[in-house]
Amino acid sequence: MQQYIDHTLLKPEATSAQVIRLCQEAKKFHFFGVCVNSSFIPLVTRELLESGVAAVAVVGFPLGAMATPAKAFEAEWCVRHGAKEIDMVIAIGALKEKNYDLVRRDIAAVVKASRGALVKVIIETSLLNEDEKRIACALAVEGA
Repeated sequence: MQQYIDHTLLKPEATSAQVIRLCQEAKKFHFFGVCVNSSFIPLVTRELLESGVAAVAVVGFPLGAMATPAKAFEAEWCVRHGAKEIDMVIAIGALKEKNYDLVRRDIAAVVKASRGALVKVIIETSLLNEDEKRIACALAVEGA
């Protein structure tokens, strides 16, 4: 059976105890992954060891407005500490001002820094019009 569900806790007030409980639930229900802020990746990796559930980290979350080298560093650090998937937030402001080259480079830098981990691009569709959504999808593919 293919797994699709990420069990997610991205609140700034999340505690280690809550993250451990999230991992236990993900193992019990055989979810695909546990998605957390990067600071929790070492804990999640330990909790999910040999469970078949992936450690998933968000990068540039929630704004996407971080400098590209900062996003790339965060992605590389997460992979080094056990993340199997990186969910990055697109550079929303750059997309809105049609700086597509920056968006493409931002995505490519995170993909490269993730060294083979799966990378997903969060495009925050509620902030985009229909044209921007289509362009964001195309840039995500090009940046990969």
